Amino acid sequence: RLFSLRADPSQIYYLEITVSNLKEILSNFDPPKLLRNDLDFHRTIARGSKNVYMQKQHEIILEKVLYIAQTLIRFGEDSIPGYHDMAHYEDTYKEHERILEAVKSRDPDEAERAARASVQAGLRKTLQILAMQRQSV
Repeated sequence: RLFSLRADPSQIYYLEITVSNLKEILSNFDPPKLLRNDLDFHRTIARGSKNVYMQKQHEIILEKVLYIAQTLIRFGEDSIPGYHDMAHYEDTYKEHERILEAVKSRDPDEAERAARASVQAGLRKTLQILAMQRQSV
């Protein structure tokens, strides 16, 4: 919401590049690069919101997300059910495109809806992967 209202054109352009890069990374299917791109996308939005409190909270959340991702990777990519699920990453791309379009049209309501949907979908997928990992241990 705040990014769609406060971001300057260069920040929106950078977000466009991030989404474009995601499409390219998908074509080569590189999960670690996909994770870095996803983090870059979300950090760009947090910084562009120009809300210091939100930026700090976002970094705390990202630290936890990175910890979970690195823990899963430590188990070995091949032992993580769902880690190579291309459909999940394609969904992420579509979600980021939706957020970007809302931001470009400066529609804070749609930007918020799209961002909430993306976060909820990512959380569901992560919990599914963790549940499958636990079952396989």
